[in-house]
Amino acid sequence: MNEYRITKYDPCKRNNEGHYTDLEEWTDYSEVGNKVSLDEYEKIENAYIESAFELINDSGCKELKVSGLEDFKNESNLKEHQIIPSKNIRPILQAILRNKFWCRLESENSFIHFGWDFYMYIGVSKSNESTIKGSIEQRGLFVEKFISPYHPENC
Repeated sequence: MNEYRITKYDPCKRNNEGHYTDLEEWTDYSEVGNKVSLDEYEKIENAYIESAFELINDSGCKELKVSGLEDFKNESNLKEHQIIPSKNIRPILQAILRNKFWCRLESENSFIHFGWDFYMYIGVSKSNESTIKGSIEQRGLFVEKFISPYHPENC
């Protein structure tokens, strides 16, 4: 499986331990209106959502299962182990990025995981280099080969 960390954070701004060093960077939806405008936030949010959708679609994944659901305010209408057609993941990704709830989306050969501070991890059985180098990076995101720390055995 090909695994990636996709973020808005430039890897050149990481220290030797891999920590991002630009402490002025916004990291969360709650900072809209303070550190980031709604327009800029939505531009980045859409870049994440479209990038995830494109990678999952390119890999041939037709559906993803909800795993590790954390929905303390009952905002998701999702159930643990629910199967979601991949064509319907956009609103789920948006809600996760806006901190409404959290879950992993997984299949036999693909996954989408989100971490704190706008880190997205994607695994796909096959990836298209033109998708990574082309459309994802053209959206202003950075793609790094990286193993997700949110695999079930790590949670």
